[in-house]
Amino acid sequence: MKCAYITIPNIVPKAVVDQKISQVCAAARVKVSYNCQNGECGTCELKVNGRKARACIAKVPSGKCAITTN
Repeated sequence: MKCAYITIPNIVPKAVVDQKISQVCAAARVKVSYNCQNGECGTCELKVNGRKARACIAKVPSGKCAITTN
């Protein structure tokens, strides 16, 4: 497994490359709202490295990763 360096404001969770962002947020106890759980509704939208992503389907990229929640 290849580990990734992730930062969420004031939190540095442990994550693995290709792990779902939703799992990382849950493990770090970061509140993210969900509705459809399949990427269609946009309820769980956040930013990963400055780009919009949906936590329920987005995966941790390799290298450094900054996640910004709303």
